[in-house]
Amino acid sequence: MLIIAYGTLYPFVFHARPDSPGPLHALAATYGLPDSRSDIVANILLYIPFGFFAIQALRRPPGLWSVMLVTLAGTLLSFSGEFLQYYIPGRDSTIADIVSNTTGGFLGAAAGVLLYRKFSFTFFQAARRPLSGVLILACWLGYRLFPYVPVIDPHQYWHAVRPLLVAPVLPLQGLYRHTVIWLALAVVLEDLCPPVWKQIVLPVFMGALLFARILIVDVTLSPAEVAGGFVALVVWFGLLAHLSVRKAVVAVLFAAMVIIAALEPFQFSATARPFTWVPFQGFLHGSIPVNIQSFFEKSFQYGGLLWLAQRAGCTYRLALLVGGGLVLGLHFLQVYLPGRSAEISDVLILLIMGGLIKVMDEAAGFQEDRLS
Repeated sequence: MLIIAYGTLYPFVFHARPDSPGPLHALAATYGLPDSRSDIVANILLYIPFGFFAIQALRRPPGLWSVMLVTLAGTLLSFSGEFLQYYIPGRDSTIADIVSNTTGGFLGAAAGVLLYRKFSFTFFQAARRPLSGVLILACWLGYRLFPYVPVIDPHQYWHAVRPLLVAPVLPLQGLYRHTVIWLALAVVLEDLCPPVWKQIVLPVFMGALLFARILIVDVTLSPAEVAGGFVALVVWFGLLAHLSVRKAVVAVLFAAMVIIAALEPFQFSATARPFTWVPFQGFLHGSIPVNIQSFFEKSFQYGGLLWLAQRAGCTYRLALLVGGGLVLGLHFLQVYLPGRSAEISDVLILLIMGGLIKVMDEAAGFQEDRLS
């Protein structure tokens, strides 16, 4: 709720509008006005976590009435935000935003019921597997499958695979990045799946994801992500899958990837730019589609960093302390990198992902002494 309030009411500068008909009239005037696809997606995603955790916070067993109650609470929260936005210059209040927010709250509440009810997802409950791995996968899919709109258009399919066939370019840095990401996903899938699936789940997941990306509008496959996937398959099944320290190896490779991604292109200037202490300032002023992808990408990177460190044997507190210090230090260095946003937001994303991982691990009875 605090994150929703922050994103809705920023920059918290309110002005009276005595010559206007009022917030309710202005809101009603937007009835029927269409909203952009990116705004709809952003508003739905913003309220999904609210619905998911609100349904768990209720003391009664989650069910239909609980979902309706949480959905209504999401609607009232959204209406309150839109009402107050009327007094914030530069912010727009629309009924479409309330509808999207309500939809997000409902989807989150429904997901909260489905993931924790005894009648569903018995595989995870029977094996007492923590759902934090599902969170890492969801962040990666949220990044790679945006804008989540499949199309039936041969031209789109050709557009998606053209970089693989026409003058393909394979930068080593991109190859390393995608190889390490696929290896990290291999560890996540191994943690979630029973032993009988471990030989097929990674190639099946990889093929399904690449095929799905071909079907998504405005998406193109890069040679690096395809080649990185094949390299990861060879390295995983040829070497790492047989090593007891595979999680630690992947954790180190993943940390190196995070460092490279934060400091590329390694062209430092002599003059430092100011460090931004306002949380999510870049997200609130930038392009919505770019911000959605960036948020999911950063959530995957920093959540994956913490998750892999824990699975490699680190305690939760040590992983959070070292990971947070690493990300904060990298962004202090970004003040010398032109074109990079040196701000506190990434550290907050890491802390949020760390909190979600801890909650989901504890919900499954996952103990730190089992991490190694």
